[in-house]
Amino acid sequence: MSKFRTALGVALSIAWIVVAYFIYDGSGRPEKGNEWGDYFAGMCSPLAFLWLVLGYWQQGDELKHSTEALRLQAEELKASVEQQSQLVKIERDLFAHELEKSQAREREAIFADTPRPTIESIGMTTGGSRPPIFHVNMRNFGGAMGAISIVPEANETWKGRDFSVWDKKDPLQLDVHMPGVSLHIYMKASTNMGRDVFFGAEVFLDAAKRTGWRGWKEISADDFLRGIAPR
Repeated sequence: MSKFRTALGVALSIAWIVVAYFIYDGSGRPEKGNEWGDYFAGMCSPLAFLWLVLGYWQQGDELKHSTEALRLQAEELKASVEQQSQLVKIERDLFAHELEKSQAREREAIFADTPRPTIESIGMTTGGSRPPIFHVNMRNFGGAMGAISIVPEANETWKGRDFSVWDKKDPLQLDVHMPGVSLHIYMKASTNMGRDVFFGAEVFLDAAKRTGWRGWKEISADDFLRGIAPR
């Protein structure tokens, strides 16, 4: 209850007690018990009503303050929810950015790790009546390879070759001892990241020095197995 309202209630109560005293003093002293009861009931009823009204006003003020406090709490809760939503959005954006960067690094790592074998030239060595020897000169412009197996197509008769490692930009020569033909060559290797990779190429070998090639190009494991599978 406010100080002003309390002071007003006390002042009115004292004033009423003074008035009631003079009324009592002027009308004579009650003599019977029921007269005393009627006297005190008449004197206290206005005081009770006064403080009831003052208490009602006080409750109204407290209700108003409670309503305002609830409104402020609701506004704070709304602001907190908005801040949390903004934080979640920022975290989501940061996660998406980091994921994109991680995926980009992974793509770069895979690209750097992926071998890119290339046929640079095909030479030939002849020796009398013996079939010519074709030298397929290759170079790897991608990631290093290990456990390399270069094998012919299933219907070819020449033997393949195995290499332990083929580093980036290192030259590699494959000698083919056979008459001029068009043949398919297949390669299987492992990268530094432990991935198995497969390549296929087609070379044209002719004793009249008309040579050429297609490849290498990366192929699937199924294409590799189909290429070297017995027919």
